[in-house]
Amino acid sequence: MPAAAIAILKAYFRICLFRGEPREMPAATAFLVFSAGLYTLAGMLLVLVYQSLSAAVLSALLETALLLGVIWLLLAAFRLQSRFNQTASALTGSGFLFSLFSLPLFLLRPWEGDAGGSPLLALVSLALLFLFGWNIAVIGHILRHALSTRFAAGILLAIGYVWLITAALGFFIPETLT
Repeated sequence: MPAAAIAILKAYFRICLFRGEPREMPAATAFLVFSAGLYTLAGMLLVLVYQSLSAAVLSALLETALLLGVIWLLLAAFRLQSRFNQTASALTGSGFLFSLFSLPLFLLRPWEGDAGGSPLLALVSLALLFLFGWNIAVIGHILRHALSTRFAAGILLAIGYVWLITAALGFFIPETLT
């Protein structure tokens, strides 16, 4: 693996381990485009496990666009648009990793044909719940630093952000595509 790829992954992992901040991400637009591309690809793979290719592509593109739009608006509300590339890179890079962490769990598909009593289903559900909570905490960590606010405010914004993205995806992605 090239040194640049390792450095990028290390930067994403540092964010996920609460050791890095968005300001440590490169501010270059090319880096943001790369990070957003990884995020979109990983999101598409994750959705492809349980939806059609067209729904997976639409969902991943829409989610990426919503992420970028919401972050731009949030930073603009605080007059911190200059932090957009680094904040968006941190969010998409960490989101990329969380999608990769989740993918093997989704590929197990323990919920298919199970009434809910399987130990594998319980284990996968707990692992996904852990990853979801960790992801919320990382988003909160990123938003706290991007907005120069308290961690609790970052967590509340992260919860609102996840709710907004989930609601928008549910509204815009028709069931007929699944």
